[in-house]
Amino acid sequence: MITDEVLNEYTEMMDNAFSGKNGNYKVSYGTDGSKNILDAFKELQDRRQSDLRVATKFLTNSYYRQIEHIESEFDETREAVTDLMETMVLDNKPDYADKLSHAAEEIVDLQSTCETMLAILEFDKQQRREIRKRVIAKNAARHYYEEDKEK
Repeated sequence: MITDEVLNEYTEMMDNAFSGKNGNYKVSYGTDGSKNILDAFKELQDRRQSDLRVATKFLTNSYYRQIEHIESEFDETREAVTDLMETMVLDNKPDYADKLSHAAEEIVDLQSTCETMLAILEFDKQQRREIRKRVIAKNAARHYYEEDKEK
């Protein structure tokens, strides 16, 4: 697997070549698919930077302690979403963006806490990816996803 450091180096090098930042010349995209390769590197880089990460600080938690942590994050998520819904009902536009951002962050905190639980259960990064693929395939078979409706 390509390391994050190598990915960042390649992406920067290609981006500089295509933008002319590498000196006196600018590489043209041509028809060889070079732009598609650069776009693929940038997408991979973006996915890696936004991928769920294990909170290594909590890897020594017992199963029960981590379940308590998940419950705590769920409570924070419920509170933030409830607060957001109340803001919407009151049509309080000045507070809406902040409340929406807070709710989204709490949801991602909950996801991260669950990802850490998988690591505590001794699933490595590749195994966790495979689990996500299986769940996505299972949900797709149940028609949970409608591509044209996803934002």
